[in-house]
Amino acid sequence: MRRFALTHRLALLTAVAAGVVLVLVGRQTPADVDEGFYAVAAELVSRGRLPYRDYFYPQAPYLPFLLAPFAAVASRFVAERALFALLGAATAGLVAHGVKRDTGSPLAAVTAAGLFTLNELTWQWFASIRPYAPAGLCLVGATLLATSPRRPSLARAALAGALAGLVGGLRLLLLPVVGAIVGAIWLRGARFG
Repeated sequence: MRRFALTHRLALLTAVAAGVVLVLVGRQTPADVDEGFYAVAAELVSRGRLPYRDYFYPQAPYLPFLLAPFAAVASRFVAERALFALLGAATAGLVAHGVKRDTGSPLAAVTAAGLFTLNELTWQWFASIRPYAPAGLCLVGATLLATSPRRPSLARAALAGALAGLVGGLRLLLLPVVGAIVGAIWLRGARFG
């Protein structure tokens, strides 16, 4: 029980540290056209319009629905960026959790989460309004479920599959990774029933 609590506390602390970094980066980074495009798509969804049917949207469909609840918030751009920074922080926490689970080393876990957070792609793409933060969280979560040291159960495999499926609706470019997750479940010999 103590090991379980220590692993989760470590993941939580690294996620908080990553959250502070990503929120600060998000507050200092200027907005760009892509973020405005995603924000406008979310506002249209909040008004009852649907992507592809009511307006042109050349991206995967889930992001406007994720952002639509923020359309009523006065300073929604700041709130949306904070949400994405927190999703990036949760991803860093899952990275720490997975490394600690697989290596047993708290130092390796903190180092991996720190490297993830300070990587240029993370602070550029996870602290802005783009599909990478929610897709990354789903990918890392699905990967951790699919590579758990315990024998895969139907519930874990279904949750890993659902998270991997969300990735396709957020960022189509990441679909090859979804195939790797399904392959990991298959190679681990998941038998249900």
